[in-house]
Amino acid sequence: MSQRVTPAGLALILSTAVHLGVLLLVLASPRFFPQPVKLPEVYQVELYSPPAAPPSPQPPAQPAAPPPETAALQLPPVAPKATTRPGKSAQPKPAQGNRKAVSLSPIKERLEREKREREEKERQEQQNANRLAEIKLDLNSQLAREQAREAARQASRAIAESYRASTRNHPTETPAATGNPPGTAPLQISTGQFTDKQRGDALSAYKARLESHIGRHWKLPVVQDWNDELIAIVVIRIRRDGAVTTVKFDQSSGNPRFDQYVRKAVDRASPLPPLPREIEQQSEEIVVTFTPRGLK
Repeated sequence: MSQRVTPAGLALILSTAVHLGVLLLVLASPRFFPQPVKLPEVYQVELYSPPAAPPSPQPPAQPAAPPPETAALQLPPVAPKATTRPGKSAQPKPAQGNRKAVSLSPIKERLEREKREREEKERQEQQNANRLAEIKLDLNSQLAREQAREAARQASRAIAESYRASTRNHPTETPAATGNPPGTAPLQISTGQFTDKQRGDALSAYKARLESHIGRHWKLPVVQDWNDELIAIVVIRIRRDGAVTTVKFDQSSGNPRFDQYVRKAVDRASPLPPLPREIEQQSEEIVVTFTPRGLK
């Protein structure tokens, strides 16, 4: 049995279908009819205000008035936030302005360099003064040594002259003095064969030869720093054949070791060169001066 649709029910069905079609049309309309994209509104924010420029002679142009919507939406300038580290308070920095930072390092380096140069100059002056004082002291010491040596040479000549004068008055010697065995007659040499000048020249030449001979055996150990002012004057009695009979110190050096080396040098040099024939005595005493630098 079929039901019949009444006109009221048919109207309801048609109304419902129409509303559903309109709803579907509204929902599908954006796909078929694209709408324009609406951009977001732009807001102008002033974050930094540059310093005012100096006024120009011409009046500035009047800016155009902003639209009512933009003027209404302008925000006040926002100052930048200062970033501070945790635990430390923000300290205001002093205004630097347009001045450039000046470094003090070149000035310090220049002052230190000048100080070093001044100290080096003072040190050089002190060294020169010390060197000059040492030179003066060395000259004075050398002059004193030369004077002492000259005095020693003069004393040696005086002693030699006195011994020569005494031996001229006694041309012959006793056996004890000549070193001959007792009971033997000494060798007799006639006097008057040579002049005094010949005897003096021969004695000087013999002394120089004697000093050269003993000087070859005169050595001091280098392990000790010897004083250059040491002087020892020795009187050596020599027989005609060059044998040494006596060695005595007419002037000691004051240094026992120095005097010991002097006596050793004479012992090592014995026998000495024989006396020349111009010396008519059986023996002769020769005065020799010893210094750390040699014989005189």
